Amino acid sequence: MAAQGHRLAEKLSEPFHHLIALLLITLVFGGGGAGEGLNNLVVQLSALLVAALNRDAFIRFYRKAPRTLVWLVIASVALPLVQLVPMPPAIWSRLPGREILTEAMELSGGAGWYPISLNWGRTLTAFVGTLAPLTVLVLCHGLDSRRMDRLIAFLVIAACAIMLFGSLHVISGLGDLYSDQMSMNGVLFGTFADRIAASIFFVSILLLLIAMPWHGVSAMGILVRLCAALLLFTGTILTQSRSGMAALLVPLAFLAWRALALLGSRVTAGKAAQINKGLLAGAVVGIVALALGAALILSSGRAQVSLDRFDNGDGGRSDLRDDATVAAITFWPVGSGMGTFEDVYQTNEALDHVKTRLVGRAHMDYLELAVEAGAIGIFLLLVWIYWFVGAAWRALGSPPDWPARAAIGIVACIAAQSLVAYPLRNQIMLCLTAITVVLLSRPKAKDA
Repeated sequence: MAAQGHRLAEKLSEPFHHLIALLLITLVFGGGGAGEGLNNLVVQLSALLVAALNRDAFIRFYRKAPRTLVWLVIASVALPLVQLVPMPPAIWSRLPGREILTEAMELSGGAGWYPISLNWGRTLTAFVGTLAPLTVLVLCHGLDSRRMDRLIAFLVIAACAIMLFGSLHVISGLGDLYSDQMSMNGVLFGTFADRIAASIFFVSILLLLIAMPWHGVSAMGILVRLCAALLLFTGTILTQSRSGMAALLVPLAFLAWRALALLGSRVTAGKAAQINKGLLAGAVVGIVALALGAALILSSGRAQVSLDRFDNGDGGRSDLRDDATVAAITFWPVGSGMGTFEDVYQTNEALDHVKTRLVGRAHMDYLELAVEAGAIGIFLLLVWIYWFVGAAWRALGSPPDWPARAAIGIVACIAAQSLVAYPLRNQIMLCLTAITVVLLSRPKAKDA
């Protein structure tokens, strides 16, 4: 009994299990935005605990990870901290967009030292929000291929559970953790506050599901994966996110690519008989099952409601982006501080665009980054894009690394959705993006 307890304690002390625990907590509590302080606090305190238990992993990451990636991560985490450094009045009062603050300071007794950020509390919150994805990235970087496959399997199971939980809200109005923000009956949110982020999450996990190893998978295993794929497909449709539904084309194309590559590898290996009898039959059955399932889903009433949204306009988002562009120009090139968009947007909002609700997001992450981080943020974004392009080029080579190729699709979907929304403004998607970074940066694994 003592020996079993000792082995259990050893397993629980492994960094991999700490990573799974942190991801589980994040998937439950990390789907809200910056306004969900208590939920985010649970995630961030958990990340601090996991980081404290795995200090050596951070040292190994700094020493062994690619230099470009290490410095990119450090710069990204340090950006909000730099914006919190106090400066004398002679400097900050001359920064673009500080006129109103300077006048207010003079009326209240004179200007004192002030940072770049116009709301240091929000910028500090933005920095704290990097703790969980940073910890996930560092712990994932030390995983071997076997544990990475287990991690992907965990994410698929968790995503299916989130979809089933969210279906409670679609069916009965229950299961919405953030109903106090905006009540939208019949829309699937899962554990997210934003349905757009939920949709791209399901699409991303669907890509990882397709990338999972197929070598030695039983017929029951194939059936389970088909059911999981249908759940994730259905979940994306029920979010009623137009960008999410459009992004479903990416996993469909990825599935076709994976199937053709698998058939081609079998032909090259001289296993045509196995293709004709087993693999081809299974592929045909799987494709037919997916097609029938998708047809049934798309013909349902709720799916038609989702598809009808493509006929709607943009809900005034073009006006919002026009005003956000004015804000970006006002604070260029230093920015207003990470997390401060909601504060500074109001001073640049045209009177004929004013709504009853406060505008919290630019509905274009690149534009919001320009407002908050200025030229430094855009430069950092361009360096990240350069890194992703190089990593994607390597992943497309041989031997094929399908999880890394799935990561390319995930990054592409997030990048495209960021043109019309803000998918990375929650802890879940930040942590998932951290995992995709690791998938693209690790040494190539053999195809399976």
